[in-house]
Amino acid sequence: MDWLKDLARSHGIADPRVNEFVNRIGKELPKHLIPKQRYNALNESKKKVVERLRERDKQLEELQASIDSSKTRKLRMDKLRIENKRLKEKYESEIRQLRLLTALLIAIGGCCREPTESSR
Repeated sequence: MDWLKDLARSHGIADPRVNEFVNRIGKELPKHLIPKQRYNALNESKKKVVERLRERDKQLEELQASIDSSKTRKLRMDKLRIENKRLKEKYESEIRQLRLLTALLIAIGGCCREPTESSR
C-alpha cells in the first residue's frame, strides 16, 4: 500500500500518522470492498443466472403460446361441432320432410303432381 502512503504524504499527513492511517484503512477496507477475483466470480455467476432466466422466460412464452393455441383450437373445434350438429339436424329434418312427401305421393298414387316451391 505504498501508493496510499504516497498519497497521504502528498496531502500533508505526517509520517507517523501515515502509517496509522494506512493501517486503519487496511483494517476497514475489506469490510467495504471485495477482491477483484471474487467480484469477477460473482459477476460470472450473475451472467449465468440471467441467461438461465432468459431461457426459462422464453420457454414459458412458448408454453403459453402453445396453451393459447390449444385453447383456440379447442374453441374452434367446439364451434365446428355445434355447427355440424345444427347442419345434421337440418339435414335430417329435410330428409324427414322428403320421405313424408314421397310417402304421400305414393299413397295418392301419383295422380297429383309434386308441389312446387311456391306452394309449400
